[in-house]
Amino acid sequence: PQDFGPVRQVIRDNHNDFRRGAPPPPGVRLVRGQPLPRNYYGERLDNRALAHLPQYPGYEWRRSGGDIVLIAIGTSIVYQILDGALY
Repeated sequence: PQDFGPVRQVIRDNHNDFRRGAPPPPGVRLVRGQPLPRNYYGERLDNRALAHLPQYPGYEWRRSGGDIVLIAIGTSIVYQILDGALY
């Protein structure tokens, strides 16, 4: 999808089921359209959080600090970064 605004709203509406992740190591920066940095995978969301998010075949939701990231499973390419979604 082009518009992730509804996903952000779902996260806000269900914020008790979402937890911030550990911040990425110094120097690690996630870039949309690029693979996850070497040896960094973010953190998987737990099932309570995943139950609220749309599922896209071939993609997986991860968290990185206060951000939620949608990545391609086979390539680890960052498809979308929801900056600051986990406040």
